[in-house]
Amino acid sequence: MRYSVIVDGPNLISRLIDSGLDNDKIANNFSLNNLLIEAIRVPIVQEFGGQSSTGLEYIYSDKVPGPSGKKLSKEQWEKFIERSSRQNAIYLNKINIRSSQEKGVDVAVAIRLVEVAETCDIICLVSSDNDYIPVLEYLKRKGKYICTVGLSKSHPIELVNLSYMFVDITNYLSKSFSN
Repeated sequence: MRYSVIVDGPNLISRLIDSGLDNDKIANNFSLNNLLIEAIRVPIVQEFGGQSSTGLEYIYSDKVPGPSGKKLSKEQWEKFIERSSRQNAIYLNKINIRSSQEKGVDVAVAIRLVEVAETCDIICLVSSDNDYIPVLEYLKRKGKYICTVGLSKSHPIELVNLSYMFVDITNYLSKSFSN
């Protein structure tokens, strides 16, 4: 069995900021590769045995992410993207959005979820957005194992209930950024 991890980039950054993680720590220290290896791979291997991964795909746009009033600065955002682009097993998928809305990222994530389901049995979504429920229900009906990844205090119960497995990254963040 293979698994793939798809990340709604703006949603992840917003949840990290909402959790109290400092914008500079996100820009300078948050590692998508470590998230994939330490926080996501370990519980998947424990649950399913030795699995192969297609890596982690981080979908984002030019828009600087973060909740209103707490967004990363343009410099922090560029630093995060630059660092992430040099990490192993990470694919950065930048989409062009012509409107002021961020829904283009959501649509791109939904499409990628369906595409990777053609070759993967386990689909991992890093997002706390209920907008993905219809596509995840579709994939579940197609026999895919759904894994959602997020922070327990901000992860909707509807996504947890839909998931075969929910990976809470709260403890991972606490250990990684305790200094």
